[in-house]
Amino acid sequence: MPRLIIAQAIARAVYCRKRMVIFDDVLSGLDSLTEELVFQRVIGPNGLLRKNGATVVLATHSSKGTSIVCIVAANISKSNGYLKLISYSS
Repeated sequence: MPRLIIAQAIARAVYCRKRMVIFDDVLSGLDSLTEELVFQRVIGPNGLLRKNGATVVLATHSSKGTSIVCIVAANISKSNGYLKLISYSS
């Protein structure tokens, strides 16, 4: 997905001030520095969406996020932070 389309999708989500925002892998088309900045300033715990009181669901292949939910066969199999989830598999 081109960077401009990603930026527009994220900007619309912030501008609309919805109570819940669902992103499907919006960070994947960004370089690592831009991904980190967007996550911290918009999506992360201190980002604009959280300051607006929005619940953010981020479906991604990245290890970003405050809570990760593993879904297997339409059921939640595990839910926790990244470091705790990877320690389960060790």
